[in-house]
Amino acid sequence: MKISLDILRSYHAGLPAEPTAARHLLDDLGIEVKRAEGDHLTLELLANRGDHRCYLGLAREVAGRLGGAVDQPPSAPLVSPEELANQTRTAVDVQLLTPACLVYVAVPLEIRSLNGALNPDAVALLQASGLRSVDPVVDATNIANFELGQPTHAFDADKVVGGIVVRLSRPGERAWPLFQAEDRELPEGVLVITDEVKVLAIAGVIGCEEAKVTADTRRVILESACFDPVLVHKASRKLGIHTDAAARFERGADPGMAEVGAGRVLWLLEEAGLARRSAPATVVWNWDDAPVMIPLERRRLEAWYGRAFALPELLQSLGGLGFGVMGEGEILEVTIPTWRRWDVRTPEDLYEEVGRATGYNSLPAALPPVGLGAILTPRERLRERLEAVLLGHGFYEVITDGFYGRDDREKLGIDGAHPLWAHVEMLNSLDKGFSLLKNSGLVQALSGLAENQSLGVEQARVFEFTRCFHPDSQAANGYCREREILWLLLSGPERDPDWAHRPGSADFWLCKGILEELALEAGLSLGLVPQGQQALSSSLHPHRQATIVVDGREVGILGEVHPRLVKNWELRRHRPLYLELDLAALGKAPELPVAFPPLRPYSQRNLAFTLPLGVEAATVQAALRHDAPTSLEQVAVVDIYLHEIEGAPVRTLTFELGYRNDEATLGTDEINQLTAARIAAVEGQLGGQGVRLRA
Repeated sequence: MKISLDILRSYHAGLPAEPTAARHLLDDLGIEVKRAEGDHLTLELLANRGDHRCYLGLAREVAGRLGGAVDQPPSAPLVSPEELANQTRTAVDVQLLTPACLVYVAVPLEIRSLNGALNPDAVALLQASGLRSVDPVVDATNIANFELGQPTHAFDADKVVGGIVVRLSRPGERAWPLFQAEDRELPEGVLVITDEVKVLAIAGVIGCEEAKVTADTRRVILESACFDPVLVHKASRKLGIHTDAAARFERGADPGMAEVGAGRVLWLLEEAGLARRSAPATVVWNWDDAPVMIPLERRRLEAWYGRAFALPELLQSLGGLGFGVMGEGEILEVTIPTWRRWDVRTPEDLYEEVGRATGYNSLPAALPPVGLGAILTPRERLRERLEAVLLGHGFYEVITDGFYGRDDREKLGIDGAHPLWAHVEMLNSLDKGFSLLKNSGLVQALSGLAENQSLGVEQARVFEFTRCFHPDSQAANGYCREREILWLLLSGPERDPDWAHRPGSADFWLCKGILEELALEAGLSLGLVPQGQQALSSSLHPHRQATIVVDGREVGILGEVHPRLVKNWELRRHRPLYLELDLAALGKAPELPVAFPPLRPYSQRNLAFTLPLGVEAATVQAALRHDAPTSLEQVAVVDIYLHEIEGAPVRTLTFELGYRNDEATLGTDEINQLTAARIAAVEGQLGGQGVRLRA
């Protein structure tokens, strides 16, 4: 976004006069300046701060730091008493058929002339923003956008048939966006503005050719609205159309600014004598405008930053940013302004606002106080043990999506009678690939394997701790029950190939061995029985699967993926193995021991001995330990080097000697003496076998 510092000063007179100082202030407020050319700046704005994308929003940030008032440009009232008394003037009929439109304002205008000029100061703002002039009506909407952050749009009223309807697009519906060569089919579920016969605009993104303002336009319907940011973002991406309006709406527009924005456009046109209202405005609300309040505990705020905040300081910081603050005690009630309803939701969000308004450079550089934490629960320790086993077998932990599409369910080859057919569904999902909440890990596992195979990855070993969801009206939440599971998938060679051997593929028995190691390490009494009542049985090979049980209860399944699924996911070469374990069905997690290694002084020395090939390392270890003092706790081989001495092959082995030094009573000289005694012991016992000390 391009701005002029001179124009920004007209909104807040306290902005530093020197451009460098003003730039540093904006940078310190978290508004990154990418480029400066004298009085003109190019800003890099945050993705979640739609209110920053206008002069008014930037001026509020300056007021939060410097105090003082923000000067808002004049705006005309949308309805006058005379217009209300004149029953012959009919307002525009507007229908909102979706909650995705929070506010919609329609103002009928009569165009007196399209050849006049707008206010020179307003035109200067348009030029500073890098936009070219089109005509007074379009220019006025662009100016209000940059001034207030409220996108508006003008329709040629004579091209609008009947009233205006705000709804979601229907299957096969077409529209002709501005600046496009021809009309195009819209994705289903896009938010659109329509009349009785056609689409007038893609809501929040762009208008359409069939209702645009031209040199022949004499009547206009001025639109100002607030739309759901997620739907605007998806529509912009799906259509590949990126506009300034979309950039503002998809970051969260201010529903309280819709009327003000329309009034600002009206003021610019009326003040220049270019247009006048022909009827009262229509304003339709579709949102709860009750104040949103968040409690702010001053004690927690001060602990967060490690410094005290006086009440007047908080009033200036938050008040300058537009927040309302009530109370004088320990807990303040902070009212969230409408332009921050999208990104301020928790007390921590308020802490950030106070920090930015105060200035991070003025806050103490100190780490926040932290506790030592809590001992892991039995379930958490069980998970750690299972993870350690899988990582040791070369598995990688993954995090998969919680959703998949109906097409993936079709690949399972099941019907409505199958226990895995029922899903928690999103009926209004914009992306069909994310409409079903997963009820097992198999779909995600096979989809991930297929993607890896497409990238040339032959060996795949992955696992995930995740949750599955099953429709259940009797569940505690009245809708679905959750199931905590561990799933793993392995495919490809059973181990890495070497120069002399190419290993076979991983099979059922390798998967069974991994399960047995999981059970042993975690202290679980897991067993296997022939095919039981598991819902995944039909997805695995009927003769290469087994049900996992504990104390007679079925808790999971393992086996080779069914050839039908291998074909449906277009997998190749190897037969993938899948294992799924219902962690909740295991019952109470075993009480695994908690061991903390002692923290004590420890001293080490390294010794290297050159050995003839017939002398084993274990023989040297035994000699080092023979009659050794109790302080010698460890004797380990840490390096082996093969070479020759006088033409004879030998090995040089390096041993690490670890001495326990609990009371730190052993000094360097004492440890060296103990080590010299160990050398003498080896030479005394093995000297006749040609053992030489090398280091």
